[in-house]
Amino acid sequence: FEDVLRLEPRFAEAHVSLGTTLIQQHRADEAVAHFLEATRIKPFHVEAHAGLGAALAYQGKADEAVAEYETVLQIQPDHAGARVNLGIALARQSRLDEAVPHLRDAVRLEPKNADAHHALGAVLAQQGRFTEATAEFTEALRLNPDHPQARALLAEVQRQRGLIIR
Repeated sequence: FEDVLRLEPRFAEAHVSLGTTLIQQHRADEAVAHFLEATRIKPFHVEAHAGLGAALAYQGKADEAVAEYETVLQIQPDHAGARVNLGIALARQSRLDEAVPHLRDAVRLEPKNADAHHALGAVLAQQGRFTEATAEFTEALRLNPDHPQARALLAEVQRQRGLIIR
């Protein structure tokens, strides 16, 4: 991607791809710069804003990440990934009541997305809505039997409800 950008520095998609790669390498500071450049080149580039949100969340800049995910949803309201990430970011800010509708929308948009079910279950569990959380974790595991976070949180909810013995 760096070679492509040397030849064509205004290629927004290359900035997005490089930013995504940099996040995977835990180089969020560098990723932010590339996502920002992509949004400068193409202000309505959905994946540039989504990637920028992810990089900002990785840096612990929750307010800025929320703003980027909201920008994605202004451009493309049915972007399930942005809804999941926005729900998670809101939950990390203890804004659980705001997180749930976004996560429910993500599940509605992508009913086979195990991560969306898991994230919704996690927020519902934080709210003490254990029956609903159990249903979401169970669905996440039905969709992806190897989902370790869903399995762990389901076990924790069951322990809290006294349904299993340690």
